[in-house]
Amino acid sequence: IGIIQVLFLPGLILQSLIEYPKNILIKMATIIASSLILNYIIVFALTTIGIFEQWICFVIISIEVIFLITTNWQMLSKTSLENTFVHWWNSLCRSIEDIFTPITKEETQRWQKFFTLLFLVLFLVSAFSAIDWVSGYFKYNLGRGFETWDAVVSWNRWGVDWSENHFPQSTQDYPQLIPAAFGMIYQVMGSNEVQFFAKAIMPFFPLLTMLLMLGMGLKTKNYGYFIGVIIFRYLLKKFFLEYIIAGYVDLALAFFSLITILFLWQMHQESDHSKKMRLYIQAAFLASGAAITKQAGLYVLGITAILGFISYQGSIHPKQWQYNWKKFAILLLIPLIIVLPWYGYKLVGFSTTQETSHLLEPIGDTQEVHD
Repeated sequence: IGIIQVLFLPGLILQSLIEYPKNILIKMATIIASSLILNYIIVFALTTIGIFEQWICFVIISIEVIFLITTNWQMLSKTSLENTFVHWWNSLCRSIEDIFTPITKEETQRWQKFFTLLFLVLFLVSAFSAIDWVSGYFKYNLGRGFETWDAVVSWNRWGVDWSENHFPQSTQDYPQLIPAAFGMIYQVMGSNEVQFFAKAIMPFFPLLTMLLMLGMGLKTKNYGYFIGVIIFRYLLKKFFLEYIIAGYVDLALAFFSLITILFLWQMHQESDHSKKMRLYIQAAFLASGAAITKQAGLYVLGITAILGFISYQGSIHPKQWQYNWKKFAILLLIPLIIVLPWYGYKLVGFSTTQETSHLLEPIGDTQEVHD
């Protein structure tokens, strides 16, 4: 139940309120990313007022389930879960079929097209092989707790602190989206001694990163994305093999960064300025998720603000700016609600010398060398 809450329920509710991408792979990744961000907001808010308790979590989950059932009752009454999965599968198969165009006798460059399709098949099969490879880590992760140093003494410990209804201690300036997810799972379980369920969410991030690239390849019919999946697999094997399921948040940051860039790209391609603003708001929301995953996500948030503004500015007449101030207010509120509370809380701690920033340590060491 805790995993479903962290990865699915809040995102499904948000999907029913705003339009998500139609591509099933991109939509699934967006639902999970949104759920993680909304879950963080819930955990932070409840902990702030001191009521992050198990019964409160079950009340919230019950309300979410009731909302989803009531808003989707007509669809649920007309179709079964099996038919839904069959529809998703057929949609994926059609997307794959659409990237292959038949070779006709009238074409003058039939051999060139033949080899193009041949390479496309090879890249697509290799991409699916990479996805199958990273999916295997769900099996390898069964029954295992946190084992690596940072995951044990930092990320999971902070998750335990959240589950005990207080802000985590000695976090320096590290943001808390993933530990908050751990905390929600522990709170729903009623215990933080069994670590497997919290750790079970970690393989989702490399898998979703691959699925995003696969989805973009099917959407744009550009096999460069399939090559990206293959390269990402070998980068994981070379540099991150032991961290795929370890509990480190670097791959989670990579996922949030990629999905933000994807929405910015869709925004750039969109000509309708109202849809452009909707994509801008969604990109800002996802970039805020990157900012509360790890500090480097603040760069993603800043780049999103700049590129989104440039793209939107060129799509409307200057006289229309006065009619869009509410939308820009929403854009500003998103990071203020999601990002500012944690970093503001840490800045207060730094100013009162209750905690220190890990960024100050190398600065201090450098100063000692020069002195």
